[in-house]
Amino acid sequence: MTMPTSSESLVLQQPQGATGPATTRQNPPSSRDLQDAAQDLRQAIRRNVQREIDAAAAQGTGPATPAPPARPAFPGHITIRGPDGRNTVISMPPFGDNTIPPQAVDISIAFFLTVAAIIIGLPLARAEQVFGHEAPALPLPKLLTTDPERFWAELRRQWLLAADRINLNCGSVGCTPLPV
Repeated sequence: MTMPTSSESLVLQQPQGATGPATTRQNPPSSRDLQDAAQDLRQAIRRNVQREIDAAAAQGTGPATPAPPARPAFPGHITIRGPDGRNTVISMPPFGDNTIPPQAVDISIAFFLTVAAIIIGLPLARAEQVFGHEAPALPLPKLLTTDPERFWAELRRQWLLAADRINLNCGSVGCTPLPV
């Protein structure tokens, strides 16, 4: 099928009295000039499209209406035509219409168990690490006068505090001490 095409072009003319070629020193077109040029372009496009529709109607082809693809000859087979024209047939696995493949079920169960182990196992391992040992003994009171830094370091070991954190909450809910 051959489609005739036409080309439309817009020419912005210089105002009368202007001499020489157009240069960049001219005043930019006004917004009205731009609106007129845009309107002319729209009309040119409409005329071009109408000519193509008229030419297709004259050839008897008319505008093509899209058709839905044909159903596959064999259920579960899909035929794909490549750009080179060759057909490739893809078939669906024989599990039935509403059956989930067993491999997908196995992967889902393994994923669930992994996530559960991460969510439950890591806090339990941390708790066992902290609570599995006997709580450290309280520092002796005389250590406060002889070595206050060591006294407070040993006292700090009595609470569930990270070594690199300072707890500034001294209100109703504070840190939990190890020996309760």
